[in-house]
Amino acid sequence: MNLDRLRKLLRDLTELYFTEDSRTCGNAKMDFIFRSSHAYLQLIENFSTEEKSILERLSSTPQHNAHYYFNDDVMGLFAPVIYRNYSTNNFFDLEMPALYTILHEFHHSIFRNVYDISDLVQEHLPCIANHYSELCKEFGQGECHGGNKTLSEDAPDVEGLRTAYDMFSSRYSEQEKKKYLKKINVTRDQAFFYSLGMNSCGQKDYTTHSEEDKHSPMLIRLNGMVSLMPEFSRSFQCRKGDRMYTDEETTCYVFGNN
Repeated sequence: MNLDRLRKLLRDLTELYFTEDSRTCGNAKMDFIFRSSHAYLQLIENFSTEEKSILERLSSTPQHNAHYYFNDDVMGLFAPVIYRNYSTNNFFDLEMPALYTILHEFHHSIFRNVYDISDLVQEHLPCIANHYSELCKEFGQGECHGGNKTLSEDAPDVEGLRTAYDMFSSRYSEQEKKKYLKKINVTRDQAFFYSLGMNSCGQKDYTTHSEEDKHSPMLIRLNGMVSLMPEFSRSFQCRKGDRMYTDEETTCYVFGNN
C-alpha cells in the first residue's frame, strides 16, 4: 500500500461521506460520527485482511507504526508516511514506543519460527518461556496463555526492548541518563521505561486474552520485558529479593549476554 493508494483511499472516503444519506438525527456531532463510520465501513467492505490491518495501524498511534508479514518475510514501516521525522534531536525523548515497535517487528524476521533457529539460541528459549508462564500465574486473570504458546512474540518483545535500550544508551551518557527531567520527578533512564508502559495505558482488560492471540496479555508483556532487564533494576534501585529485580547472572537472554 503506497502513498498513491493512501491518497485514493482518502478521496474515496470523502466521496462516500458526502454521498451518504442526508437524514439527520438532530445533532450535528452525532450526524458526523454516524456518517463517517458508515462511510468507513463501506470503504473497507471489500478490503483484504492485510489491507484492513494496514489502515488500522496507519490511523492509530506510533505504537502500531510497523508490522511484520510472516508469509512474505517482509516488514512494513508506516512511520515515514504520517509521523514526523525521527532523526530529530528529541527522538529518544518522545518516540521510544515507536522505536521499540520497529525493533520488535524486526526481530520477527529472526524468530519467524522459534524452533527453527540455531541450537545456540534454542538453549536460551526455555528460560524465557518459563519466565512468562510464571508471570501468567502471578498476574493473569481468566485465560492467560504464556510459555511456549506466546514465545514467538515474547522473544521479539525482550530483544526488541533490549536493542532499543542499547540505542538509547548510545545516545546519552551515564550522567545524562541519571539526570532528572524537568517538571517530572524521574530520571531520563526511568522515563525510558515509563514511556513503554504509558504507551499501553487503556481501559480494556490487560490480564487476559483469547486462545488465538499469540501475544502475552499486555500486563504480562510489560512486566515480562522489564523484569528481564538488569538495566531496569538498576534504574529503579531494585534490591535482590524484590519482585522485579534481576541481574546479568539470573536473567534470560535469547542471544546470550554480550
